[in-house]
Amino acid sequence: MTRLVPNIDLFIMSFISNEATLSSKIEGMQTATEDSFKKEEDIKIKQRDD
Repeated sequence: MTRLVPNIDLFIMSFISNEATLSSKIEGMQTATEDSFKKEEDIKIKQRDD
């Protein structure tokens, strides 16, 4: 498996991020996969839903 996926941690993080994005869309929130990689303080206040 490591020959196919050289960085398994990045693969797992991407999978989790994609799942979070899909779950957010089900709940009616507009998100993008790249948003899940941002730190909370880097997200604009208008985009945050605390």
